Amino acid sequence: LAGEPVPQSDLYSLGCVAWVLITGRPVFVTSQPQAQIPRHLEEIPPSIDTVRTDVTEELAYWVAWLLRKRADER
Repeated sequence: LAGEPVPQSDLYSLGCVAWVLITGRPVFVTSQPQAQIPRHLEEIPPSIDTVRTDVTEELAYWVAWLLRKRADER
């Protein structure tokens, strides 16, 4: 979304898929699909354990790591 794809882009995508598989909903819930793009680019996602209180701390950390905004931090 932000420019040239890098290998870390796949990690972000994996984080989004993991989020949906674990919670049953997208990372950012919006009424308009196109409204998700700026949210993925600018907003820090909530911790997954705020949506599913039964996830382990390790799983919450892993998903948060995958969803970091800066590619070099993934």
